[in-house]
Amino acid sequence: MDCAGAGSRLRAGCGRGRLVPGPVTAVTVATARKTRSADAIAAATAPLDDELQQLKALRDEAAQWLAEMEGAERRNRELRDLAKMARHSFLTMNPAQQADILDLLELKVTFTGPVPRELKSGTACPVRAWYKSVDLDVPASDVSDADWQAIAPFLHSRPGDAIRRSVNAIFHKARTGMSWSEIIAELGVTKTTADHFRRWPKDGTWKLVSEALTHTARVPVWSPELLPPMTIEGRVDPRMMLSAAEPSRGGCR
Repeated sequence: MDCAGAGSRLRAGCGRGRLVPGPVTAVTVATARKTRSADAIAAATAPLDDELQQLKALRDEAAQWLAEMEGAERRNRELRDLAKMARHSFLTMNPAQQADILDLLELKVTFTGPVPRELKSGTACPVRAWYKSVDLDVPASDVSDADWQAIAPFLHSRPGDAIRRSVNAIFHKARTGMSWSEIIAELGVTKTTADHFRRWPKDGTWKLVSEALTHTARVPVWSPELLPPMTIEGRVDPRMMLSAAEPSRGGCR
């Protein structure tokens, strides 16, 4: 606002919050009073009334702006407190607090590799499921000749190595998580291998085999990847970076 009051004869004292009537306006009002004419007085004071209404509107606008600034600063303090809390206890925060934190993050997720097979198929690996259910690791390699002699009676193995190859294929599947079709293609076994494993855990055969091989070196059972390979890029809302004593550049100076 122009403190000279060029459009009227009322001057607002800059920064002093008081009204100062201009000399011409004051003379006009004094002359109107001498004439004791209501119309003259109304005409003389009309500019003052208009100016007063404008000042009231500016005052209300300033009060609203200050209230918004105070509310924004209060909200910023709350968000900064939440950000500090999230560094150590995000998982224990309530859903509303977690949502506030996530709203402050602008993330871009790009998948860079294939979707894990278990997520793609929606079917859990039965071999892995069995080993997890009995809390056992998997033999680290194919069965040796001596080990085969120990477990062959449980499998009612006939001459030849078809059953032995199936056992080794099952171990390989437990270590790698490959699908039955991949196992068949890579190791040269048949689909009968999958049929064997569907039957052996149910009739207790696979438990006997595992107990007979407890002395062998073992490795953990394969664990599926829950997410595909990805890159995550993002930015943080600047409100999380401001200290309570540091106003934003758009704030009041």
